[in-house]
Amino acid sequence: MSLFLNKITLLIGAAALLSVSTTMSQVYTSADFPHPSFGITEIESEELTEIKESTQFEKDLAETELVNLIEENSMAFWVSCPNCEGGFQGGLLRWKAEEANKVYCHYCGLTYPNEKYPENRVQEIHNGTGDIQKLSYYEDERDKQRYYFSAKVRNARFIRLLEVVYNFARIYAATGEIPYARRAALLLNRMAVVYPKLLPHAGLPNDGGPSRFTDLSLPHEYYSGKIWDWWYAEIPWQCAEAYDLIYSSGELEKLSKELGVDVKERIENDLLRKSVEFVLEFSSILSNAEINTMTSMVAVGRAIGEPSYVHEAIQRAKELLQWHFFRDGIWMEFSTYHFDVVEQYLSLMRSVRGYSDPSGYMDPIYGTHFNKFDPDQEFPQLKLAQSSIYAIFQPDGFMPSTGDTKYNDRNWFSPPGKEISPFSGSGMTGPGLNEFLPPLMNSISGILPGTDYAWLGMGSGTNQMQVGLNFCESAGHVHYDGLNLSIFAFGHQLLPDLGYTHTKMRWWSWGTMAHNTVLVMD
Repeated sequence: MSLFLNKITLLIGAAALLSVSTTMSQVYTSADFPHPSFGITEIESEELTEIKESTQFEKDLAETELVNLIEENSMAFWVSCPNCEGGFQGGLLRWKAEEANKVYCHYCGLTYPNEKYPENRVQEIHNGTGDIQKLSYYEDERDKQRYYFSAKVRNARFIRLLEVVYNFARIYAATGEIPYARRAALLLNRMAVVYPKLLPHAGLPNDGGPSRFTDLSLPHEYYSGKIWDWWYAEIPWQCAEAYDLIYSSGELEKLSKELGVDVKERIENDLLRKSVEFVLEFSSILSNAEINTMTSMVAVGRAIGEPSYVHEAIQRAKELLQWHFFRDGIWMEFSTYHFDVVEQYLSLMRSVRGYSDPSGYMDPIYGTHFNKFDPDQEFPQLKLAQSSIYAIFQPDGFMPSTGDTKYNDRNWFSPPGKEISPFSGSGMTGPGLNEFLPPLMNSISGILPGTDYAWLGMGSGTNQMQVGLNFCESAGHVHYDGLNLSIFAFGHQLLPDLGYTHTKMRWWSWGTMAHNTVLVMD
């Protein structure tokens, strides 16, 4: 059994160790760490104008209206549209600030809740603090599917306010304008009041969204979270960074006096620590999404002065790099997911570069101490992972469509825009990988023996041809496509794989019969 799995048990069983050094004589607090911990507060004038405009609606609300956008009842991420069968069911319902108490279907346009599909049923369940929570829903009489429209509204508002609180804090850090720090403090405090009461919601979009809310008993369902659809994204890094940026503004202390409660302690313990503790209750499989989770954990650790979170993130990242990359430097799921995971690693490396533990700290589980952490020294394998994938690119500058690959052909799809990293502020920015290249000048043959992928290439310019043969192991986002053959010629993929799809072809696209391979049937 891997080392970090043992640590989860230890963390849950000995939570007190999370804030105590191995000397057991010094308790570290957020006051022992520099704030802002990443040291970057500047914003280009054009971006500053943009984020001020994007948050103007929330800036203009009265304080009570702003905090009341965050309700105490639980939320649902995946909720389908009972009125239509179009689009990506489970992900169709959208929200806009002008209609704060509604969501609408992106496909058919119907607004919910409404009289046609009334939320006339109520589920009663104990919330995270033991009180009875009432969740209204509409139930389809045909298939008994539940539609939690109001819970989707709460979820959309909460996610929007994660962005808003982060941008309020960034504006304050860049300009010193106290009203933005004040509003960030109000939102953080409200989120800390509400978060302990939230329940996990479970479900998959392919199954029509969450048909159930679950209590906090263990084990949690794998596809569940309190805020997002999956526990991987649960830790609100936006709140951690916002808290870090306004920590020394004086507004948190001012709000504490107004409310008669230590707001800093509430935010640290009831929002940030509880979100990390919730994530640590899940059984990790070191998947393609977990490095983002660890980067969020680093953000919390640095914001509240909890070194053990930083050490946990680094140890998991090392184990994942060791076990789930082929010796050629390719991620086990090949294809597009290689880029996703390596980009996550680059964000994590930026978040821990230069990090130092308090003097005398030694991690109580791993026995490690960091002083001016150097990712290049600690993660040397990452260099290979950043470059190896480009060896297999086709003449058009795209990856072959093997497995769950997106953006398959320059001639069929516009080149994808580079997405902004979710960790785009406070020192986590930096250069990433290019998911497409200029067209190749010429094609040559090669093999990645660790990855089990080979290709034959010939020609130059517009007269290039490339044949790919995939015999990669099955793991996660790959297909049952042993010995799958692909051909690129005449500027197109002539024999492509179906690639990654969230349509009804999803399950077909995984199977052997959907691939250009040998299928032996009895």
